[in-house]
Amino acid sequence: MKPAAVRPPARSTDPKPAASATLEPLGPRGLATRRHAVHLELWFHDRAPNFTDREWVVGVAGSAMAAVPGAADVEPVRFTDVRGRSETRAVGVECRVVYESKPAAASIEQLRHVLSTAGYAVQARELRECTVAGCTATALVDHARSLDAPDGWFASDICGRHGYTLCAHCGSIYAMSSSNAIGAAPSVHCEVCSEILVAWGTTKLWTAELVRRADWPRS
Repeated sequence: MKPAAVRPPARSTDPKPAASATLEPLGPRGLATRRHAVHLELWFHDRAPNFTDREWVVGVAGSAMAAVPGAADVEPVRFTDVRGRSETRAVGVECRVVYESKPAAASIEQLRHVLSTAGYAVQARELRECTVAGCTATALVDHARSLDAPDGWFASDICGRHGYTLCAHCGSIYAMSSSNAIGAAPSVHCEVCSEILVAWGTTKLWTAELVRRADWPRS
C-alpha cells in the first residue's frame, strides 16, 4: 500500500525547495525477495527561477532516478504533476519506479546526492513494516538510519503493539504474558543466557515465550 505523500507546509521556513524519496516494499510480506518501489517528489519553489521551471525540475528528477538502476519496467520514467489543494495548479512533480528487488543503499544515497547538489533539501525515507505475523503496522524511517527502531516501536522490525521484552544481557526477544499470582511469583530467566527477565516476588506470574534467539555466547 502506497503511503500518503508528506506535503511540505505552504510557507516553508527552509530556504531550499523540498524533495523526498520514499523506498516502499511491495507484495506479500514474508517473501525472501520482494519488489520495491521508489516514490520521488520534487516541489516547486520561488527561491530561483529554475525551481519553478517544470522542464528543469523533471531533468533533475530524471538524473536522480538514473542513480537507482534495475527498474522492473524498461520504459522511460514518467513524471506527473503534484496538485495543490485547489487541484488547479501544479506544485511539484513526482514519479514512482518499481524494482525487482530492494535497491542498494548506495544507490539511494547517490539519488540523495544528485538532488542535494541541485539545491534541494532532501528527505530519503524507507517504509518499515512490522514482521510479526498478521500485523499490518508500518512506519517511515530515515533511510540513512534504517536499522534504528521507529518512534514507539519495540525494535527496528517489530512495532510496539505486541508486549515483547528484550533480554538486556544477550539480546534475545520474548513475548510476555501474565496472570495473577498467589503469593510472591518466582523469577523468570532467559533460556538463552540465564539472565533474569522478571525478578522474584512480583504479584504477576509471568510466562516468557522465546520469539527470537540471540547469537549466544557471542563469538
